[in-house]
Amino acid sequence: METEDILKEERHETTRIEKIEHDYAQIQRKFHKRNEPGGYDTIQEYWEDFTHVVQLTLHLKTSSSIQILLNLTGDFHDVFDEFNETKKSLDCREYFEAMEFAWKSIIQTHKVDQTDKVRILNVLRDGQDRAAVLSLPSAYSHAIQMLSGE
Repeated sequence: METEDILKEERHETTRIEKIEHDYAQIQRKFHKRNEPGGYDTIQEYWEDFTHVVQLTLHLKTSSSIQILLNLTGDFHDVFDEFNETKKSLDCREYFEAMEFAWKSIIQTHKVDQTDKVRILNVLRDGQDRAAVLSLPSAYSHAIQMLSGE
């Protein structure tokens, strides 16, 4: 690949990252307004916007996708705890399965160094603990196994 093509691809990647950051900032603002008009009323509403940002992250070619998905996953776990209806919802499984799919995709397509591996395992195990409260003890088990060989 020529230098010009490499620079063009790097600029394109930077633009994608900026779009992800912008879109996610909008989601965070709307989440913080969840008890006000214009905020998210349900986890389903949040998820519709959130999943779009996760999908954009999966299309990144650089290791930035790992850092961004780490942040998104940790925030997702925190947001998930804030919506009271999730404690009763039977649909919680699909959210965790979608996040696990995202992680499996990243693990398969990116070189994950030891430091990132530890960070990913920590965030996934945290999510697994939170999901266990919702009777979903196997959340993230495949992604964890891919990283740790458990």
